[in-house]
Parts: sequence; structure tokens; C-alpha cells
Amino acid sequence: MRELERQQALARFLTDPLARQAVLDHAPADGPAWPDRRDIADRLRELDQPRVSMFSRLLLANRVAKIADVLPLTAWALGERLPALVEEYSLRSPVLDPKKRHQALAFAGFLQKEAERTAAPGPAYLPDVLAYETALVHIRLAPASAPAPHLSLVTADLHRIRPRLAPSARLLALDHDIEEIVACHDRGEPPPPPSPRRTLLLLQGMPDGSVRQDETNQAVAMLVEACTGSRTLAVAVDELAARLSPSPPPELLAAHCLDLCTSLAERGAITLR
Repeated sequence: MRELERQQALARFLTDPLARQAVLDHAPADGPAWPDRRDIADRLRELDQPRVSMFSRLLLANRVAKIADVLPLTAWALGERLPALVEEYSLRSPVLDPKKRHQALAFAGFLQKEAERTAAPGPAYLPDVLAYETALVHIRLAPASAPAPHLSLVTADLHRIRPRLAPSARLLALDHDIEEIVACHDRGEPPPPPSPRRTLLLLQGMPDGSVRQDETNQAVAMLVEACTGSRTLAVAVDELAARLSPSPPPELLAAHCLDLCTSLAERGAITLR
């Protein structure tokens, strides 16, 4: 436990300038991962402080670079605000998972909370960019689902089928045109002005490492949202019928939903059980 305490204290000493100054001033340092041990504080004060400050700046620059590598659209949208936001995030989370994708996801969570607590720290479409890029990260962390065998003979008993969205698939509801935003980024242009456009995207990780992206309509999105594995397809169809206006005839809607689930299962976006 003592070695773990030393490592936690050193991590905070390097990433939290306020805590570092408190140690140098022999003042108590509050917060997580800061043991009340005089011997550890004495060891920290013995370090070469100019080198500590330089290494601290290098750590911050490295963290910014990692986040920008995993979340390029987010970094581009934030522009010059990114380093200050990463530094603020680091002050609140001094001990981080060393894997850059997990660091980037944690930073994205920090930005989302900041947007809920105060005004968004970036352009109006930043929440959409965050949702899009974090979905891509989660998809790439999950194993791609293998396509199901041909399901042309799948049972039509909707009370037995329980569709579930695959771990490597995500359904996104965005308020801006993400394709326009991505295109501006790829062309090296400044972030575009807000361009509101309701967009429903189904993202799916493929076995070759690519991500398939399909724009869907509201009815398809509602059915995919119902694919939680906890309800049968019959229940999902009933819920969909209650939300659609006007609703197709029950038999026609059930047939369409079964065909859609079969198609999505054959490509690996959902599982049927």
C-alpha cells in the first residue's frame, strides 16, 4: 500500500500545480489520491523542482496530443481552448488510465458534464461531435459482431425473438449535419457555422476495422432503440405502432419489422435470440 500511495502522490504532484505548491509551502493538500504522510511530502520536496515543472508541462502536452489523436474533430472544434480545458480536466482527474482511448473518453465525459453545468465550451455542434466521436471509440474498443448466417427461414413468431443491438453498433440522434462538419475538418477548413439538421445515424464496427455509417429514418430508429434484448419483437412492434402516426396495419408493420431485424442481424448490427 505504501508504494501505491507514493505513486498516487507523485502522479498528483506532477499533474496538479496547486497541490504541488501546497507541498512546497508545507501546507495541507486536499483532494483525492493525496495521503496524509509526511515522509512522502518530504521526498517530493527533495525533487529537482525546475525539472518537475518541465516534466509537468510535457505531461500536459502529451495528454493534449493523445486526446487530439483520438478525438480529432473535438480538438479541431475546440481549437485554442483545448489545452486549457485539458489542464482543467487534469486538475480534477490527476490519476488517469494510461491508455489514450480511455483518457480521451474520460475527457469527453468531462466536456459533456461541463456543457450540462455551464454554457458549452465550444461551438453549438460540439455535443454532436462528442457523441459521434465517443461512439466511434466505443465501437473500436468492442469486438466486431460477426454477421449471422442467412436468416431467410427465421421464425415469424414475434413473441420468441428478442433483438439486441450489438456491442459494436451505436444509434445516434444528432442535431447538426455531421457529414458537413467532417468534410470541413478533412479539407482543413475552419469549423463551420452551426448548421442544424436532425440526423439519425446507425454506426457499426466491421470485421475489417472500418465503421459502417447509415442514416436512418425515425421509424427505423425507434425500432432499433427497442432492440435492448429485454423485450420481444412483438412488444417492440406494439410500442412502435403506438408511436407512429399514422400507423400501418398491424400485419404489415410486423412483417416490415421482422424483415428489418433479419437484415440487421445478417449484417451483424443486432442479434436475435
